[in-house]
This record gives sequence, structure tokens and C-alpha cells, in this order.
Amino acid sequence: MQSIPGIHIYAGRGLRDWEPSPGVLPAGRHAVTVHLGDWLHARCDSRYPPGHTFSRHQTGVAVMLEGYLTGIKGLAHLNGSGIVDLLRLYLDEGLETLSRLRGSYCGLIVDPRTGSAHVFNDRRASRPLFVREGPDGRLLIGPELAQLAKAPPRLTGIDPVAVCEFVLFASCYNDRTLFEGVRKLRPASVLTLTADGRCLDRRYWQLQIDPDRPPGRTDDWVDQALEHMDGACRAARVAAAHPVLLLSGGGDSRAILASLRRTDWTVKAVTYGTAEGDDSTIARELASICRLPFSQFDIPLDLLQDSFRDGALRSDGQAETIDSPTLGDLYARLATSHDGYLQGDRAFCSPMPASNDEAVAVAGPIGFDRARRFADMLVPAIRSLAESSISQTLEEMRAAGRRLAPIDHRDKIYFEQRIANRQNGFAAANMRQLEQIRPWLDEDFVDFQFSLPATLRVKRRIVRLMLERAAPDLASVPYAEKDSIPQSQTYRRLIAAQPAMAEFVRRQFGEEFDARLSLMFRLGELDRLVESLASATAYPAPGHLWWGRLPAGWRITAKRYAADLLHPVRIVLRLMQVNIFLRSIEAR
Repeated sequence: MQSIPGIHIYAGRGLRDWEPSPGVLPAGRHAVTVHLGDWLHARCDSRYPPGHTFSRHQTGVAVMLEGYLTGIKGLAHLNGSGIVDLLRLYLDEGLETLSRLRGSYCGLIVDPRTGSAHVFNDRRASRPLFVREGPDGRLLIGPELAQLAKAPPRLTGIDPVAVCEFVLFASCYNDRTLFEGVRKLRPASVLTLTADGRCLDRRYWQLQIDPDRPPGRTDDWVDQALEHMDGACRAARVAAAHPVLLLSGGGDSRAILASLRRTDWTVKAVTYGTAEGDDSTIARELASICRLPFSQFDIPLDLLQDSFRDGALRSDGQAETIDSPTLGDLYARLATSHDGYLQGDRAFCSPMPASNDEAVAVAGPIGFDRARRFADMLVPAIRSLAESSISQTLEEMRAAGRRLAPIDHRDKIYFEQRIANRQNGFAAANMRQLEQIRPWLDEDFVDFQFSLPATLRVKRRIVRLMLERAAPDLASVPYAEKDSIPQSQTYRRLIAAQPAMAEFVRRQFGEEFDARLSLMFRLGELDRLVESLASATAYPAPGHLWWGRLPAGWRITAKRYAADLLHPVRIVLRLMQVNIFLRSIEAR
């Protein structure tokens, strides 16, 4: 399996005779290296050429960038890839330059004048960077969690809170990872390293929302939204020469399609899914209206165990991918004739929250009060630890939005948590083959979207108005009502109907269940839930609770779990993904 492009950094005393080797790079990838004294070595592995990714000044200051810049605020045009502009501006302005950058990137600035190095990423952390600090003062930084975890000495301690977060939210919150000794760099962060072992992490930008912004006129907002979308699509052309559009039957990718037509950017379109739902059918109709070459990738629903394993390994422990089987094969096929993909990101989530407390759950993050079945399966010590930590995290999210209207609070959490963690983790898996291009997340476009009145963000009304204004033929096509990606009930039916798959699931929670995970759960409770999925029998009541032994105990259980937002099938699938990932590291 191909590695994720990125920057690899090795810092700490005792590295004088050690030189990081790029090994055998995948076809089309290039590597450049830089050093700072005898304590820091760095390598950039990128699909972009060295002239795009590296620049050095006569003072010795050097900049390394993996990814692409779409612009630098205050500059009318970039000089080539922008790497020379970035170096020049850093020499003039220092780290304040970082807030002016636009694009999808992570980078390193090496400054021998101060004996320091600065690792940074973009506003949304679209390219992963993980940090492992060792007890000897050494530091490892890289784009893949698995690589850092298995570096000598191999990490063994997993973070039970992070495991619970993964099950609840399909990713980990903030800077957590599945391993206690590794953290991820949060969005818009700069990590400053020095020869004496200091490591200072700070945010150079954070999302700001003005609660007192004027409402404005709807027509003006729509005009500006169209301008921002077209500008984002034009700027993104630097990312790939032959991209493909991932087209669905919804609104966000449809708005990108309309903008591509307005800006004369002709690309091929592809959709994927199963026979269920109308998503793929509508995507084909949209492509036909725009006369785009179109292809459909049918997700097969047999041999799920193979695609589950592939999805778990591709995920690198970042986000749930096991629920989108065989997409690794899809991106591998696309990579034979494309170098990037355009995708729509949900401009805003829905529905409208009734309060600031509800805004957090509506945006995606949930606590144990919305996942009681999962909580009932944890051993008491783990449940207490995780519940306390996650409750504190959720309370911090709530507190950060107290001055905001519930809808502003909802979208702030969605952008800062769901996109930065879950969506970005999913996109990182695909970066193994293709560059990501996400116009909805253009920095200036995001700032604009958060200035919109609430009435234009409810159920993504702004997207529909943009299409009605500038692409009435696309707006007239009905929006998809049912996703073509397999849902929980689909897996509940399929797993029990495929004996090999059912046995695979049983093994994952039996002889192949990771010992560290097994310490977190009441195994009898977990086993009963797994068996109900493998055999398509009724979901079990918690046997260790007194009402589970009553003749009508199911009524109490049903009432207790009625408010759950976490489907029982999701519990099993997400735990299985974590288990496959952890076991794969131990096996290497």
C-alpha cells in the first residue's frame, strides 16, 4: 500500500551519524532533504517536483512545503508554486506570514539564524501531521500514525479515551490519536523546535464569527457566494493537471460542477455507490446535462471482509472508512488516468439546533448520554475515565459558543471538529493515490460562509440559491433522497447473509481481538452484540443490569436506548476497524 505524501522530521541529539532515507518512492514521487546542525533532519516526500517543494535563501533559511498554495493574501500572483514567495515573506515578516497562506499544505521552515525549526499546517489540517515525543528528548513527526507507532521502540500503550472517541465520533477529537505517545497537529498550528529540546505549539489562526453581523440582502449574498466559488475553482487549478470530479446527487458537488462549467474547466465525472438509493442515478443526469464524460463505480457487496480490511488499513487510524468498502480500489483505478479529485464538502450541516447545548450533538460530536448501549459495554473504570474526559471536551465546545446563536455554534463545531478530524481523515486515505481539491474549504470562501445570515445556512439554502441563480438546468434536477453508500441496516442484512463475512466478524472479536481493546469491555456484553449482528438476531439487552433478567426487561432497554444516536452496527464496525488497524501494526 502506498504511503501518504508528507514531511518526515527527526529531531534530537545523537542523530549526527543518522540520515533518513526515502527508500523506494512510489512512481511519480520526489524527495528533498534539509538539516539543521546535528539535531534535525527532515525529508519531504511529495508528488510535486523539488522546485515546487523546496527553496533556500543565501542566509541558510530554507522552506519545505508538501502540497500546494492557491494564493498568498496581499499578493496578486504567485511566483511559480509560491515557495519562493513564502521564503521571502518569512524573511520579512517572520511567522506572521503563515496566516496569509491559502491552499492545502504542510510545511517546515528551518532558520539557522535562530537555531530553530517551525513545522506548520494549513487552516483545516488537510494534510496529516503526527508528533511523537520520546522520553530521551527525541521527536518524530510524520504524516502516518502507523509509521510513528511502530518506530523503535514500538508503542504499545493505546489511549482508551481516544478509542471511545473514535466509536462515538468516527474519529478522535482535538489532538488525540489512538496511541498515548502520539498526538496530531491541530489546524492552523505552528510547532517550533529548538536544539535544546524545547517544543512550543501554538495556533496562528482560529475561526472567528461576528454574532452582530448585519443581515444584508439575499441577492447580494448569492452573488458573492458565486464569485467565491468560481474564484476557489480557478485558484485550485494549480493542484492537479488532470483531476476528476466526484459527483453525487446532492448540492455541494453540483455547485462545483456548475462553477467548473462557468470557468471553462472541463473534467471527467465519476460517482460511486450501490444499487440502493438514487444518488448515482441523479449524478449521471447532472453530468449528462453538462456533457461531461461520466463513469460509475459500483460498490460490490460481496467479499466484504476484504474491503473492510483494506479500509481499516488505509484509514491509518484517523477516521471511519470501513463503512465505504472497496473505495481503495476506486482511487487506485482513478489514479491510472487522473492526478487529483474535486469533491464537495457539506457546506453546512443540518438540522437547526434548538439550543447551544444541542448545537454540539447536531454538528456530530456526541457523549455517552447519546450512546448508552456503547457505555453499558465498557468496564466501569474505562467508562468513568472516558466519560469524564469526553464530557469535559464537549463542555469546552459548548462554552466556546455561548455568545453565538445556536446555528453559528453548530457550524463552528462542524468546521473545527467534524471537518478537521473526520472528513480530513477520510481525505488523507485517498491522498495515497490522488491530490485532494476541495473548493468549499477555500480559506476566503470559508470566511465568507461564516458571515452569511442563519436563514441562508439552514438546510444549505445558499447552495440551492446559487444553483437557481447561475445553473437553473442543474437546479431543476431533483436532489437525491437516499444515499447510495451502504448504511447500517444494509450491513446488518449482508453480514448475516454471508457466512464467510459473519465468521470474519466473529474472529475479529474472538481469537483476533486485540488484548488492549479487550481490557476495555465487558466481553460478554460485546460478544452478545457481535453475535446479534453475525446472526441477524435481536439486539441484546445488557445482561449485567438487573432489568435484563426480567421477562419484560426489553421495554426498559428500549426506553434507555431510544435517545441513542450511535447505531449498534456502527459500534461493531468502528471497533472492528480499530482492531484491524492495531493488529496490523503488531504484525509488521
